[in-house]
Amino acid sequence: MQYCHDLFSEDGQVCFVDYKTGAFECDVDTRELNHVWKRPLCHCHTIDRMLWVGDNTPYVWAQRPCETMFFDREIGREWLCNRAKCAIFDFCVKLKLTFCQLLEL
Repeated sequence: MQYCHDLFSEDGQVCFVDYKTGAFECDVDTRELNHVWKRPLCHCHTIDRMLWVGDNTPYVWAQRPCETMFFDREIGREWLCNRAKCAIFDFCVKLKLTFCQLLEL
């Protein structure tokens, strides 16, 4: 797993994102993992662990626009909320640089 970040839901459960596989929740008492949203993600947030919002991984931003999605866990459906091409990544592609290399310039 490549952890991106973690957060706590309103009920105190730990939720975290793995770049490659998606969003998980972890019961703090049993440490049981539940793979909630199965898709590559970079960030996500939830309050009630039923409705989630997230964005796609930055590893693909040079190939396709950044996307923000909404996920309803109860029905297992995802909606695209926003798609935006990030100009900085176009610039990196033209110069054949990674984003981290650009930051070092």
